[in-house]
Amino acid sequence: MKKIIFIVSEDWYFVSHRLHLATTAINNGYEVTLLSRVSKHQEFIGSLGIKTINWPLERRSLNPLRELISIYHIVHRVRSLKPNLVHAVGIKPIIYTALSKLFFSVDGIVLALGGLGFIFRSSRASAKFIRVFVIPIFRLMLLNSNIRLIIQNRDDGQILENMNIAKKEKIRLIRGAGVSVKDFFPKEVK
Repeated sequence: MKKIIFIVSEDWYFVSHRLHLATTAINNGYEVTLLSRVSKHQEFIGSLGIKTINWPLERRSLNPLRELISIYHIVHRVRSLKPNLVHAVGIKPIIYTALSKLFFSVDGIVLALGGLGFIFRSSRASAKFIRVFVIPIFRLMLLNSNIRLIIQNRDDGQILENMNIAKKEKIRLIRGAGVSVKDFFPKEVK
């Protein structure tokens, strides 16, 4: 059976933005695992046939020891589960998956970036400092032939190309994610 691991910082974000992909994968015969900080959505996610594994990620932390532990968890889980595909969502999961990739092999990796956010857009000293490390990591990870980067707006792709971080052929533009048009629709204007 083919396997997919979704690596997402929070289970609630997975439910709102990637659940449809996971259930589609299950319906197509894949075994799906979520590596995420698990909270109140674990039972619901599990009821859909998705295995959940708690990932002790602190989204705002810059503590080197905590960050190494987060990376170790990815390496350990990917090695033990042996998935065909890893789908990382968000800047920290993407960076940590890229660093972890040095220690495992999979058929494909999908990196989904909702936006460039604080690290790429802020002029604060802390963002500039982090950027010094993040840009080379992005460049290196995108050299790998089995990695693709999904972005949600054309401007982000242009920024990544202009900064020589990603070539056009590595980037896939998929506008928006997570809103079900069956459940959410424009209010009628009177």
